[in-house]
Amino acid sequence: MMVEINKWVAIYCIIYVMISGDSFTAIKFAFTHELFALHLISLSILVCCGHFIIYRMIKTFKQHIVPFVITTRKVFTVCISLVFYDHKTHAGQLIGIGIVLIVVVIEFISELKDESVRNKKGEKIQGEKFE
Repeated sequence: MMVEINKWVAIYCIIYVMISGDSFTAIKFAFTHELFALHLISLSILVCCGHFIIYRMIKTFKQHIVPFVITTRKVFTVCISLVFYDHKTHAGQLIGIGIVLIVVVIEFISELKDESVRNKKGEKIQGEKFE
């Protein structure tokens, strides 16, 4: 699945660059900036590792844990970026971050409660293990 997703993303990106007329600019940029290839390869490797971790999480845990982990990571990344780069923020932005985090936590807790109720009833939970 990862190969197919990345294949189509690459195809769409190449088509967009060609249609927008930025293909020569992109090629020129790649050849005039020596570290570009290193950064591109590093980014590709890190994204690949991230995909492996996400797929492993889906296989090991249930599907509702993955959005919780990903959203929490994104919220903490934004908060660290705000502090580290000293970005100017508005109260509305911080309230939005808080709302997203609260909703994700509430959804996660409700999923766990639903799961415990199903376990007490003795029902089989689908998606628990990929076999």
